[in-house]
Amino acid sequence: MDKKIECTIPVLPVKSMEESIQYYVDTLGFSVDWKGQVVGSVSRDGWSIMLSESTGGSDPGWVWIGLEDATLFDEFKEKGVKVN
Repeated sequence: MDKKIECTIPVLPVKSMEESIQYYVDTLGFSVDWKGQVVGSVSRDGWSIMLSESTGGSDPGWVWIGLEDATLFDEFKEKGVKVN
């Protein structure tokens, strides 16, 4: 079977990127992979979590799915899957 997915990463909504990264690093022992103003990534033991600063309210969590190529994306679109 051909490998179509390269990785999946949960994306968690946070109220403050700075405070959340500090908590993940200082308290939970994660390392910062990269950080933007409203989105960043931390990891521990080779596993990543992305953080997305919430614009208010109750923003949902989501999952990043990295694909090897566009074939799976095209397959999902043909089946009517909503992909953002």
